[in-house]
Amino acid sequence: MSHDFGELLALATELQNPARNTGDSEARFNIARDEFVRDLLSDGGDPGEIAPFLVADLDALTRHPETDPHAAAYVREALLTQFAEQSRRNAARRRVIALIPTVLLILATIAYFSYWYSNLIWIDQPIESGAGLVQRAAAVEKVIRYESWAEAKIQRGRFILLIIIWPIKPTDSEVTGASEFARLTLQYVQQINSEPGCEDVSYDNEFVQRFTVDATARAVLRDQATGHAPSLNSLRKGIHDRHCLDIRPADEPESPKEEE
Repeated sequence: MSHDFGELLALATELQNPARNTGDSEARFNIARDEFVRDLLSDGGDPGEIAPFLVADLDALTRHPETDPHAAAYVREALLTQFAEQSRRNAARRRVIALIPTVLLILATIAYFSYWYSNLIWIDQPIESGAGLVQRAAAVEKVIRYESWAEAKIQRGRFILLIIIWPIKPTDSEVTGASEFARLTLQYVQQINSEPGCEDVSYDNEFVQRFTVDATARAVLRDQATGHAPSLNSLRKGIHDRHCLDIRPADEPESPKEEE
């Protein structure tokens, strides 16, 4: 026999002999029986493949000449009943475990598209309104954030990176809104350039233009977050104040001064 039924036989013999039954013999037998069946199924094997070997060993046990036939029959019935019950439970658990990857994939997909949806910026107000400015300023920040990730110099795994950052990829509407905000900002900058008292700085450089539009968009969003309603006037004033204080980036070299 490949299974050791010694402990179960000893406990079953106690149960069959009133003189040896201590009152807790049945409880101890049930614990030993449960542990025996649990060990059989603990490796995750198919109960259908285990059952024939278990039945064969139990049949051999009942036929063994040195075994109490009543105790052996009790062990056989108890083990097969418990084995069948636990097999049904294990089958349900295995089905649940098999579904876990599918469930996780579904949840990940839901989370992925939920994050994409939560990042959408609806641009449905005219740019002349405060709400329209806020929408387009948010679109500017989204475009800049996406481009900073998409332009990352990654040789390996770039395709995976693009999949990961797809939820923050700007839509055509958002790109259009960001472009409208950028054109308005740079238009104001050109107007302010010619005003007295303001430094005439060339904004033909793409890096400086990007910095200017980004700074203006952040200012609009900051005003909106602090309860100050943005408007075209406040947008122009903010550009004027930053321009007259020289809004060039720190790493943008200053124009060389003429020697006297």
